[in-house]
Parts: sequence; structure tokens; C-alpha cells
Amino acid sequence: MRYEVSVKSDYVPSWGLKDAFREFGSNAFDAEQEMSAKASITYKNGVVRIENEDITIPREALLFGHTTKTGDSAMIGQFGEGLKLACLAAVRSGYEIRIRSGSELWRPSMQESKIFKGTQVLTFEITQGKAERKRVVVEMLGINPDQWNDFKQLFLRLQSISDVIKTDSGSLLLGDEQKGRVFVKGVFVEFDAKLQAGYDLRTAKVDRDRKLVDHWDLEYTMKSIWFEAAAKQASVRQQFVKILEDQEADVAGINQWSSDVPVEVSKLVAARFRESYGDNAVPVLTLAESQDMEHLGKRGIIVSKSLMAVISKELGSLDVVKAGLRKEVLKTYGWHELTSEQQGVLESAMGTLARVRPLTIAEVDVVDFRSSDIEGMFKDGQRILVAAKLLGDFGKTLQVLVHEVAHRAGGDGQHSHVQEIEEIWMEIVKSLRVVR
Repeated sequence: MRYEVSVKSDYVPSWGLKDAFREFGSNAFDAEQEMSAKASITYKNGVVRIENEDITIPREALLFGHTTKTGDSAMIGQFGEGLKLACLAAVRSGYEIRIRSGSELWRPSMQESKIFKGTQVLTFEITQGKAERKRVVVEMLGINPDQWNDFKQLFLRLQSISDVIKTDSGSLLLGDEQKGRVFVKGVFVEFDAKLQAGYDLRTAKVDRDRKLVDHWDLEYTMKSIWFEAAAKQASVRQQFVKILEDQEADVAGINQWSSDVPVEVSKLVAARFRESYGDNAVPVLTLAESQDMEHLGKRGIIVSKSLMAVISKELGSLDVVKAGLRKEVLKTYGWHELTSEQQGVLESAMGTLARVRPLTIAEVDVVDFRSSDIEGMFKDGQRILVAAKLLGDFGKTLQVLVHEVAHRAGGDGQHSHVQEIEEIWMEIVKSLRVVR
């Protein structure tokens, strides 16, 4: 019996014999997952044999749109066109395909359509074959050993691979033979020379031809695979850090929102950064940020976004680092190091404040802050730090002392802090009026 499939001979012109094999193999492994139909792929005497046990193919499979895999994300295939298009690509390339389903033998070929005269379409001749047996066998005839070796590269299951680290997101393929190769569920999809390792993604969006992974899916999943692998094995961390430092494409998916950076990795990256650039260095992303660090007395080393994201998990974000540096104390003065004028200003300002709030010299430190913008600080809930540069100005010194002492009532911006500042100044004014 002859069945025409409404597909012209020049459909999917980029597909060839290799694409046909990939589809046949993918369908077989799909069936193994979906229906527990054990799959095997072998080669002997010029014939590639792709077999599933305990299933048959209904003739409805020749209809476009017929599939048992729609919506099932666990399957490799998802378009339902694989069988037809694989047959089309193979016979168009001049190769014979035989499909055994139960007791039937299917032979695809290109024939002139009985309906659309003068048009070559994919046609299946279905005849009764051997005795009934619940299995599906696809045979590709006339395949030479070089072609078979080439075919095997499309499926991880057909290769002897080494140095594989499995994670929940997929597998990291560290062998040199897999470098740059991207698989999805064990099926080869694309090669990217910029990648420093190979990857088998557990799930990802691919185009219909299975030749391109969704860019975002690839970056995100490679990042997750590296994080999980590095957390598992210390031997992988050094390689991961090298990839980060070299800004390789493998880690392009790591950014400031990557919350799953392994602690072991962030500590190692931060340690290597300090070892390379010294304790006075701070990682930054831009020249402007590097300049900011220079003003704070540090060296701003420009790094990639991915490296920055990992380091920040250990050292804190750049904003946090800047804030800490600005408040950093470079020098604390002894009383003998202050001039008589500075001593007088400090004593006078403290005396004025002490009329309304308790404050002694034992609670005050005169310091140089790293940042010239910082004039005072309330430290550890008890000490008042005043910038030495203010001690030539009584009013400014008193203003800072009032602000910092008011922190006993609350933090910056809190209503209690603002109210306490107002009350202190009001009471100071009252005390001065009484003195007069």
C-alpha cells in the first residue's frame, strides 16, 4: 500500500544524511524514555540499525502534527516531524531506508505525486513483512565506516567519553575531544569554538533543526553546571577560576544576580585576586570606578562582570566596599599630637554639648578618615569619632558632635535621630541663654 506525505522533495534543503541519523536516533531514545522501549544503535556491514523493543509505530505517524511527545519536556524531540523529515533527508541524499514496525515493512522514497502532477513528494510503500514482532527497527543502508564514526559523534551514548562531571543541570564534559561541543539530553546540537569545555544540558530550548540552543538557556545552564561541579569537586575549582579570570564565554551567564555562587569558589577567587594584586587592590568594572578607588587610596583593578559577581560574594558589592573604605580610619590621634588650638576647639565644643548630654573625652577619638567626605562617626554604639581637620572650626566641630551623640537615639534618617538632634540644639540654646 502506498502513502503519500504532503511534503515536497526540496523541503528543509539544509538537511542531509547526518541530520536523518540524528532524528532517527533521537526518536529511538525518546521512545526509551517515554515508553520504556529499550533502544540500541549498531553498525554492521554497511547498515546502521536503530531499534526499539516492545513498541510499534502507528500509520498515523505519517501525518504531520501526529506525535506522542507534545508538551513532554522530558523528551528529546518536540516537533513530531522527525520521522518524516529524517526519511526525506535520507532518500533525497540517495540512501535506502527500511523501517520495520511490527509485521510491516515501510520503504520511503521520492515519487511523483498522484494528486499534484509533476511534483516529487515523500512516499511510503507499506507491505507485510516477517512474522509479527513488537518492535521498531530503522535501517540505513550503504553507510561506510567513516560515516558511521561521524554519526557516533552526534550521541554521547555512542561515544567512549572521559572526564565527565554530572550535575542537576547537566553534565560538564572536560575531555579535549568534547571541548566546545554542546549537547541537549545527550544529542549534539552545536559547536562553539569559544567554549573551553563541552556541555550536555539537561533541558534547553532548541530550534526545529536541533542545530542551535537558545542563547539565554545556554549561558544560564553552563553557569549552573560550573557552579554545581565546582562545589562538588575541588579539582574543578582551579579550572573554573582560570575560565573566570580569562573571561571565557563559558561563564558569560554569571552576573550580579547570580545568587548560587558556591562559597568555596568565591573564597578561592578572592584569594587569588589578593595574591595577584595585593591587599590594596579592589576589583572594579570601569575606569571611572577605578578612579574612585584611587581617590580612596586603593588600586581599582578592572575585571569582567562574571569575575566581579563571584568575588563580590566574598568581598561584598562594590558599593559596600566603597562605603566601608570611606569610613575607614587611617590614623587615630593622641592628645599630644593635637595643636593647642585644636585642643581648645575640641574642649570648648565638648563642654558646650556636655551641658545638655553626657560626654567625656574618654568617649571621643580624633581621627583621619580615608575619605575626605567623612567628618564624624558613631562607632560600635558608644564611641564618637571626629575628623581632625574640623578642629580649627568650633561651629563645625560642635555640629558633628551633636549629630554623632544623637545617634544614641537612632540611626541616620530615623525619626528618633532627627528629633534628638533638634532637642539637643534647643537645649544648647537654652543653656547659653541661662549663662548670659
